Amino acid sequence: MKDLIDLGDISFWPFNACVGTNGRVSDYNYFEGYSEATKRLCLAVLSDDRSLADTLIYPIVFNARHSLEIALKISLREVVRLDDTKLVKKAIFKGHNLINLFNMLKDHSRSIPEIRLDLEKFQKEIPNSIRKIIDIDDNGETFRYRTDIKGHNHLDNQLMHINIKIFYDEYLILYDMIKSFFNNFDYLNYLNSFNEDIESEFN
Repeated sequence: MKDLIDLGDISFWPFNACVGTNGRVSDYNYFEGYSEATKRLCLAVLSDDRSLADTLIYPIVFNARHSLEIALKISLREVVRLDDTKLVKKAIFKGHNLINLFNMLKDHSRSIPEIRLDLEKFQKEIPNSIRKIIDIDDNGETFRYRTDIKGHNHLDNQLMHINIKIFYDEYLILYDMIKSFFNNFDYLNYLNSFNEDIESEFN
């Protein structure tokens, strides 16, 4: 029996998205998906329809914030994998608070100088609009729902405007920073595998 969203009509096959075990899915796919959604929604306002600004701003910021959360959790797992001390291999990284996740990442990066230095630079150069979102949305709910679990309105007396042009430009900076960070993991993983190959040849 086919799922309701499994479109079986062969004429629509180019629009079938591969999900779950049907393809090579990873956390990186999720990061890219939320990042691309952020950019496309911004462009929908900037290029097509200004009237969408007041409604699209919520999924725009939610997607941007969630992409950063995913990036931090990817980075935490990569750091644990690279940690030579083997002391944090069973660490589990839960929660949605970006500041807590970032602090965990700094803590677990102490034994990896290349990553620690990049984190210090990242912290200093994170764009202002992204920093503001981190400050006002500590659990990922502020732009997801109108009210919190106690019935209080999100954002009231906190923020009145978000300029989508500025946010878009600064999100692109953040995206490049994250990709650069990921490239460092690729490089370090390559070095580790290279060193392991060399060691195996001489053992």
